[in-house]
Amino acid sequence: QSTPMRRLSLQSTVMKSSNIVYTALKKCLDSPLFQALTFLCTIFALFAFDFNLAFGNKRTDTIIDFATLAAFSIFVLEICLSLLCTKGYLKFFFWLDFIATISLYFE
Repeated sequence: QSTPMRRLSLQSTVMKSSNIVYTALKKCLDSPLFQALTFLCTIFALFAFDFNLAFGNKRTDTIIDFATLAAFSIFVLEICLSLLCTKGYLKFFFWLDFIATISLYFE
């Protein structure tokens, strides 16, 4: 009789810890700070390469390359968090984000 209670307790503990992780990831994804960061990365991804061509030099090429790598990493993190925390994300928005993120590779 005591064994099923232990199992039930262990399962509920695992479910609670899983729910805590899910809640923390969802809060991170929905936080204004993370959304502002992804917004700034989007603006950077849209315009930085063109501004660098117009006003940059050899030294700024390396800086833009590393900043693009950072933006790429943030977009990959956003995709992973969205896959874990957003229902229905895989149907349309995943492919939209995936294609947009992969397009950074070619810059």
